[in-house]
Amino acid sequence: SGALPALAEDRTRIWERGTTDPLFLHIRYGVCAQPLALELVPPESAPVDQVDPAAASALHRLLVVHRLQPDLPASVDLRAFDRVEVCGPEQQARSLARAILCSATAFHSPEQLQVAVLASEHNLAHWDWVKWLPHALSSRETDALGPRRMVSTSLDDLAALLPSDLADRPRFGADERPALPHVLLITDGATLPPGNHVIPPDGLHGVTVVDLP
Repeated sequence: SGALPALAEDRTRIWERGTTDPLFLHIRYGVCAQPLALELVPPESAPVDQVDPAAASALHRLLVVHRLQPDLPASVDLRAFDRVEVCGPEQQARSLARAILCSATAFHSPEQLQVAVLASEHNLAHWDWVKWLPHALSSRETDALGPRRMVSTSLDDLAALLPSDLADRPRFGADERPALPHVLLITDGATLPPGNHVIPPDGLHGVTVVDLP
């Protein structure tokens, strides 16, 4: 996420991931060790009495060290999850959720991804900056400044701002074409009550809730 400000300032890669991109809606959340892209295959072993011990040891170290590469980007496919919990100390968890949100909006256009925040009164100030994202502008409601921002402490108020087709979307896991725009909903200190009329407990097609419980 540290490179995102420079990327946003350069603007040549902003919103570059379309629906045909293999990384569409894959959002980076950190780093992790991952297998090398190339498969390392050792040569056929020679008889033991013909093997150079130093060369054999070097080959073994090469395979062990490079089969797994450290500190590669770790990402999550938003389409694969209806709910992601970000746990841990409050400031760190909120920082990670913020980084996920910034990564998502840097590479995806508002036509493909919309962002909403449901926060408690106590935590609402932490998400005031979201009002500057075009992804957070409602396509349904306006005020004196233009489209209303999809940031609220009330689920009922937020429901009136979210895409109008949410009520018609099937439950999460439906075998259908990806729903667009995908909705990324941050919940910070707020809960989605069971039986609510916006996001059911088993999730909605094309909606990912990132929850800070």
